Amino acid sequence: MNRQLNMAAQLRQVPKYSHLCSETLERIAAWAQTRYPEKKALQAARRKLHQIYGAYIAQLNFSSLEKLTDNLEPGIEDEQLQATCQEILSCHTSTAERLPILKEFYPALFQEIGQPTSVLDLACGLNPFALPWMNLASPVRYTAFEIDHRLVAAINRFFTCLGNAPGAACIDILATSDLPKADVVFLFKTLPCLEQQEKGAGLELLRRLHTGHIVVSFPTRTLGGRTKGMEDHYETILETLAEKLGRPARKM
Repeated sequence: MNRQLNMAAQLRQVPKYSHLCSETLERIAAWAQTRYPEKKALQAARRKLHQIYGAYIAQLNFSSLEKLTDNLEPGIEDEQLQATCQEILSCHTSTAERLPILKEFYPALFQEIGQPTSVLDLACGLNPFALPWMNLASPVRYTAFEIDHRLVAAINRFFTCLGNAPGAACIDILATSDLPKADVVFLFKTLPCLEQQEKGAGLELLRRLHTGHIVVSFPTRTLGGRTKGMEDHYETILETLAEKLGRPARKM
């Protein structure tokens, strides 16, 4: 355990990982130490962190995110709120891709599964900033988990602006068994990342969810921009997961 904590402390000294939750750093340190000799374990842990998070975070300008969320104040007009949230969602490719379909996506989704009174958004990224397009009935409990303290703080500033409880928390979903119940769980572009960390992690997480509906999405292209075969590949994965869970799979 001391070796694990020592390596986690070393990982925290890397600027781009200094804001990650302790559970993630300790989990990756333990992963590296069980697979590599001591002299190579730290380098392997840094490579793994880059693979699962560093590549993602490199695309996000936290300075811009902080300035934009600072502009959100209670009582903000709906039009200005949507404009600011649209700018925030544009800050990263992952959520920017959803902007053209936001107006249609959530109404179609909730028509299919019903209006939720509780939402659990796992590895949420910037997705909570799509709330102005969800038109959720009040009151609704929106819980969002991420592993970066800066993202969590920005989301909670947003929730406070909306008059909601600060429902974002810095939680490593692979390091906790305490996942709250919710009417619907969002897992947007998350399952492939979980599989990169540990084979079978995605299915294990899905089995731990206490919810009537799980909404998942997959990347449409790699970070390098390649798209060939991805849709068919992930559709096959989805069908396999649904079969193992004993749940029906519906494509939107």
